[in-house]
Amino acid sequence: MTLIRLDPPTRINDKFVTNGNCQIDCTPVQSDILHPLIPDQNFKFQYQADFYSLVSLDIAVETTYNYPYPYITEKSIRPIACKRLFVVIGPQGIIKKLKDYGFDMFDDYISHSYDSIDNPQDRLITVTNTIKEFCSRDLNDIKTFYRNNQNRFDKNFKILQSLKNKEIKRLKELLDV
Repeated sequence: MTLIRLDPPTRINDKFVTNGNCQIDCTPVQSDILHPLIPDQNFKFQYQADFYSLVSLDIAVETTYNYPYPYITEKSIRPIACKRLFVVIGPQGIIKKLKDYGFDMFDDYISHSYDSIDNPQDRLITVTNTIKEFCSRDLNDIKTFYRNNQNRFDKNFKILQSLKNKEIKRLKELLDV
């Protein structure tokens, strides 16, 4: 079946064949196609693709935004695992919850004042301003911050590993019952 689309295909596991007239065959293929940015099972980093080392600020967009309580998913955990600065576009209180777990949110370098704002529109405007402020920083300043604070990123990573191990142990105990 031939389908005409104007937007680019976004699914990795579908083979897209195009011609000059923007006709795309979207018939699913029988085998997965490994995207070049997603490493295979032998990759050297457990949590990140090589391109993530070029990211200085991760904008974690959580599953929920206007939600009655903070809900943490892998989206907010990824930058901790990859030792990156980040902001979260998510429900009010999510930064506080991460701090409650012991994570350093680098408040001395990034303002997370948006986290306490109840109004979702005002929170989004404030987090957008935080991102703009970060992007206006000199790249050398950002690189220097990363070099000088590697121990803080490492500590966050260790906290994450500890939480992961505790959760695995808890799940094993539940399953043994």
